[in-house]
Amino acid sequence: MIIRIRYLKRGGHWHCRVFTARAKNMTFAKCGDLVFDEHEWNDVRDILQSACECVEDEADAAQRPVT
Repeated sequence: MIIRIRYLKRGGHWHCRVFTARAKNMTFAKCGDLVFDEHEWNDVRDILQSACECVEDEADAAQRPVT
């Protein structure tokens, strides 16, 4: 099982989209969204990286409006 989290900073929060797949070569399914305050993000990201694949969502940053 692989958990992939794509994260993007929007305003004062980090928005995370969570996906899972049975293996890297399989399709990832979206499981939900998480939002963290910018002050807690570094600690949360460090914890998540021990069990998940965390990827900055730069490709989507240019397409999404900042709220």
